[in-house]
Formats: sequence, structure tokens, C-alpha cells
Amino acid sequence: MAYLSLVERRREFINAGIRVVAREGVARATTRRIAEEADASTASLHYCFANKAELLEAVFDTTVSEAMSAIRRRIRPDMGLVTAALEMARGYARLVRQQPDIQLVFTEMNFWALRHPHARHLASRAYRRCVDGSVQLLREACASAEESAADHEGIARQIIATVDGAALQFISLGDDVLEEIVEHGVADMLDRLNDRC
Repeated sequence: MAYLSLVERRREFINAGIRVVAREGVARATTRRIAEEADASTASLHYCFANKAELLEAVFDTTVSEAMSAIRRRIRPDMGLVTAALEMARGYARLVRQQPDIQLVFTEMNFWALRHPHARHLASRAYRRCVDGSVQLLREACASAEESAADHEGIARQIIATVDGAALQFISLGDDVLEEIVEHGVADMLDRLNDRC
């Protein structure tokens, strides 16, 4: 096995954790199984992560980071709120299409966290990071005082809810309407928002 720095080795284990959770679920994602997937020893895994909980938390955090990276690249300052909201939705949808395991693991980890009182805070933290990150990007994209006064959190949450629902359908049905559902859902939401203003 080639030498990897601690950061690189941690990333290898996180990626292996994503693959195992996507394929087998959280319950079967043991440290032994993840180490095997990473082609490394369990001792090496425990050198990088104190325990399974710490590794799973890193896996969960990585799914959020991947989602935020997917949309951050698409949003520019002063591009306008409507354009930014649509680009945000497209960025999330593109991530789901290109890396469906990220969405699958995010969903699996959320349900797992909600069922385990000691991990429940992870679900809240993950969504809070998605919402807060999206709100910040929407604010930066505003091109007018009226756009700056909009309900950015409401818009961000509706985008995320639309993508989550469409992503689950896409992963389950494997059809080609993901982007269309997301785009129409977000465009309809934005139209309703404009009607209220």
C-alpha cells in the first residue's frame, strides 16, 4: 500500500464509507467493512478516526460539503435572486444525477440520525448547513434592494425540499425527468413569490 498522509487516508476512508453506506446502509457500515472497502487495515482506520461514530459523522458532513460545492460554483454576486435560485436548483440536481450516491447517503444518514437520539443533532446540523449555505449564496446574488429583502431562508428551504423529493424519485425510478421536475418546481415557487410582491 502506498503511503498516504493522514488527510489523504481520512479522505479514502470517508469515500469508502460513502460507498458502503450507499450500497449497504448505515447499519452494515462497520469499521471493518469500511476498512476493507478502502483496502486498508482496521487499525489504520482507527488511527484516522476514534470510532465508527466519528467516521460516520465525517461521511455525513462530506455529503453536505459536496452539495454546497456543487451550488457554490454556479452562483455569482449580483446575478439576481431568480437566476441564482434556478442555478442553485440546477446545481443540486446536477450533483444528484452525476453522484446519486451522495444524495442516497445524505438521505440514509438523515433517517439513521433521526432514529438514534445520540445522533439526532447530525440531521439538524446537516440541513442547517445546507439551508444556511444556500441563504448566504442567495443573499450574495441579490441585485436589488427588493431582492435583498426577500425571504431567502424560505426560498432556500423550498429549493432543498424540491430537490430532495425529486432526487428520491430519480434514485427510485431512474427516469430522465429530475432536472425538469426541479426546474419547474422552483420556477413555480419563484412565480408565486413574484405574485406576492
